[in-house]
Amino acid sequence: MPHTVECWLERAVRFQPDDAVARMIFATYLNNKQRKAEARAQLNIVKELAEDNPFTHFNLGMIYVDLGDYEDALEQAHLALELGHPTTGLRERLRAVGKWRDPVDLSAVAGAAEAAEAVEAAASAASSSSK
Repeated sequence: MPHTVECWLERAVRFQPDDAVARMIFATYLNNKQRKAEARAQLNIVKELAEDNPFTHFNLGMIYVDLGDYEDALEQAHLALELGHPTTGLRERLRAVGKWRDPVDLSAVAGAAEAAEAVEAAASAASSSSK
């Protein structure tokens, strides 16, 4: 009796447990079979394996869009962009469903927080000196 697709995919991830591509293919298969929880379990492993590979983060985000997990997809899109992924397909898919947000510039946030602290300190000093 020939092996099923699922059997081959299970064999692939057992044979090469650190192969992110095999796990993403398996997750896509599981999603197509309406087994989203199992697909997410595979993708959680891929997240750990992705490290600083922008293509893996991009593809992981694309699969998250397929699952309807838009926040996870957005997180992966931002990581892929930060790591230098050259295409915008994931961003466009997220825009199409109204889920795209530009990444937050953390240096600008930190600068704004420092400015707010300086204003508060100046106001406090002015208040103290007028008493």
